[in-house]
Amino acid sequence: MKKIISLLEKRYIKFIFLAVSGILTGLTVCFPALGVLEWFSIIPMALVLYSLCESEINRLRSLYAYGLFYFMCYFVTTWHWFYAMYPMSYTGMTKLAALSVLIAAMLVLPFIQAWVFAFMFVMARLIYRGYLTQKTKILFPFACAAIWAVLEWCQTLFWFGVPWGRLAIGQTGILVTAQTSSWFGCYFITFLLVTVNFLLAYALYSLDSQKLFSLTAASIFTFNIISGSIIFIAGKNNDSEKTVKIAAIQANISSTEKWSYDWFEKTTEPLERLTKEAVADGAEIVVWSETVLPVSNLFTSFSCKEFIKELAQECNATILVGTNVENEDGEMLNSIVTVDPNGKINDVIYSKQNLVPFGEFMPMEDFILKIIPALEELNIMENDWTPGKDSYVVDTGIAKIGSAICFDSIYERNLINSVRNGAEIIAIETNDSWFYDSPAVSMHLAQAQLRAIETGRYVVRSANTGISAIITSTGQITDIEPALTDGYCIDDVILRDNRTLYSYIGNAFVYLCIAYVVSVFVAGTILKIKHRDN
Repeated sequence: MKKIISLLEKRYIKFIFLAVSGILTGLTVCFPALGVLEWFSIIPMALVLYSLCESEINRLRSLYAYGLFYFMCYFVTTWHWFYAMYPMSYTGMTKLAALSVLIAAMLVLPFIQAWVFAFMFVMARLIYRGYLTQKTKILFPFACAAIWAVLEWCQTLFWFGVPWGRLAIGQTGILVTAQTSSWFGCYFITFLLVTVNFLLAYALYSLDSQKLFSLTAASIFTFNIISGSIIFIAGKNNDSEKTVKIAAIQANISSTEKWSYDWFEKTTEPLERLTKEAVADGAEIVVWSETVLPVSNLFTSFSCKEFIKELAQECNATILVGTNVENEDGEMLNSIVTVDPNGKINDVIYSKQNLVPFGEFMPMEDFILKIIPALEELNIMENDWTPGKDSYVVDTGIAKIGSAICFDSIYERNLINSVRNGAEIIAIETNDSWFYDSPAVSMHLAQAQLRAIETGRYVVRSANTGISAIITSTGQITDIEPALTDGYCIDDVILRDNRTLYSYIGNAFVYLCIAYVVSVFVAGTILKIKHRDN
């Protein structure tokens, strides 16, 4: 181990460690089957950070530069799938313009996130050099974990944050290790992962504290495994007997061509066929994908409106339709309309609350278009869409359904609010055709698994070109339709009215993390000043 510590004195070795750690951790998020590695993949970064904190010569700007490099490696990996969108012919862009936009997305989006996360290295150094952590080194790993968790939470507060690559996604490939998110949310999983990595790193870095730090890391990991197993088993055994058979339709309709009247029949044919097949299989509720109908406003399109009303009556089933609507002010909304078995359109309409930047609205339009003019073509609609205002729950008579559309599912507050409003199950409608069969579709599905665990609700996910799935309240997938195929998922979905701890307390754990970091820093600074005076 002394050889590794001496190697870390060389700058290029530090960058190698940071690159390996950032890329490997990013890969566990992109491919949750590698999730077990996430409990170790941050160790190389932590070793570098320990050496930087111990060094007397490093300036804060140097620490920031190291942090920026690490998180660029991490976020570039989590966003690498943008390549699958080339050549973006549906926008009318030239291939060169599409290439420039996608390169910008693969570099600029990670940079926007990395420049904020890089402050973790600076904050870590300030805390590490405090008198309190110098005397009680075991406080430091928890502080680093708290900082990372808080930074992930901050991504949900601004449009440019986009909480796409959170660490907890990597644990959906294991599931048992993700169950404690039902207590404190996915940020608790992040906290545990970073804590264990930093504890193990310090056990390697300082052999004098090896036993204490190793045992603490093992205890945290064991605690999470045992707790997760108990939650997992209890979630299966305590399920209500009240069920409803629900199907998620995956029509595999090309989003690059469907926005024309000529595609009306090509769109409605697979929807009608698959819906009738699902109902023949016993489905009482059928969920269609996001904006699946080729119309700009359902309520002004007589043919589309009559089509779904007649189909619902013929099948005697409830159909949740992803479509565009306009409100009384003429604003366009991306919505879910529920059609009852009698053909009546339910008064409760859910509209997407978290719009996709550059796809559904143009943020900081004047400034950004000056930098990347080609992005104007990426905002496909003529005008920006308007976000929905609440997590409305629709009562179909046989189930109370909370909804989310596409990006909504990566923001935990939307579905927590649905549960608080009485949702017994969650329906997620998404398009995802822009991602084709890249890792993005699996990452988006993993987000839905986390939301299922956090809310304690079954999730029915319908994606236009995949991946569609039925997900239990513990994140298990009971039926799945792979990407770029047409078909449907169907299962008996359990209606649940119990509440997870997380649905009650929300992100209280994040606030505790903030309080912990501030307390350790302030206490350490005060004690350092007092010690210096003495």
